[in-house]
Amino acid sequence: MPKFQKLRDTLDWIIRLQGAYAILATILAGSIGTAVKAILSYYTRIPSLWITPIWMSSGALVLALLLLLARGALDRPAFVFHLDNIIWKYDEAKDITIFFLGARVLSVGAPSITQSWTAVYTVGATVETMKPFYIVGSYVLTLGDEQIIIENEDLLNVKTAEAVVEKGRAVYGRLLFTVPGNRVAQINALQYRIEVSFDDYLSKSYSATYIPSPTPLSSLTRHPYEKTRFLMKEDPNLPAPTTSTE
Repeated sequence: MPKFQKLRDTLDWIIRLQGAYAILATILAGSIGTAVKAILSYYTRIPSLWITPIWMSSGALVLALLLLLARGALDRPAFVFHLDNIIWKYDEAKDITIFFLGARVLSVGAPSITQSWTAVYTVGATVETMKPFYIVGSYVLTLGDEQIIIENEDLLNVKTAEAVVEKGRAVYGRLLFTVPGNRVAQINALQYRIEVSFDDYLSKSYSATYIPSPTPLSSLTRHPYEKTRFLMKEDPNLPAPTTSTE
């Protein structure tokens, strides 16, 4: 599959890059050690018996420092963050517009959790801070003849808040944010955009922006392990069900 092939290619490139760095560090350390040997031989009166141990030690020290610096860089978390679709609903009872954003985080660095999720809703020059929500029980979203049942553990920010995302692992889920009022006109006119941000455990920030597409979703875009079902279509040839007031 193209997505998994891209992930494999990325990981393979990282592994090869690490190997290339180790070779380069070894060459650089050897060059510095050779330079130290030349300086000691031509500009000092240190006995030749001590020159070889000194230049070999200096080369080893430089190599150790370079590898430690590389390890420090490779031990830092790094995420690739992507927003791919959106499902929205206006809740008339609460007078809020609810947005479920489909999202993915891919870890390409050291293992890390995510934290401090925020979102802003922008229309023209107006920027509003969106309010995050957690789900009590379950929430059912309907699009056409399909339904998706979302529970709190299906939210991406919940999935990655306590469970560490290992290097090379992609985590999919939904993000739930709301804005007050009826935003149906803005949504239909494609006048808005949503930017979502989060931090890793070292407080490095990541962000992605959802820009609406004029092409409507014809079906739900499912993420792995999401609970979905198809609605049963009524047969027009069957008699209408009777109702009772008892």
